[in-house]
Amino acid sequence: MKGRATTTLSIYRNSAQDTYGDSVDDNTTPAASGLLGSIMEQSRRVFLAAENRRTVVKNTTGRMKHGTDVLEGDRIKDERTGKFYFVEAVSTPESPVNSPDVRLMLRAVIQ
Repeated sequence: MKGRATTTLSIYRNSAQDTYGDSVDDNTTPAASGLLGSIMEQSRRVFLAAENRRTVVKNTTGRMKHGTDVLEGDRIKDERTGKFYFVEAVSTPESPVNSPDVRLMLRAVIQ
């Protein structure tokens, strides 16, 4: 990983069935664990013209080592804090010089 890793992460992508036969997230068996990465949360104030008020918008991003098998729709667990995040987007910038980290757009999951 090119950036500074601040935690270890687990990737969850499996689903299971509940007692009614509905598909639910399986957060018991990770597809991969112990992966180095970082999760950053940034806040900024924005003006909502339609409501004529200011509000705070939080953006959560993550970074993992180049080549990590993470897909949109996966769930990431921060092993340090125990929080789960939903992966909304995955991007790997191109560079002719090195292999940049995988960037993730995340959304916190409330459990």
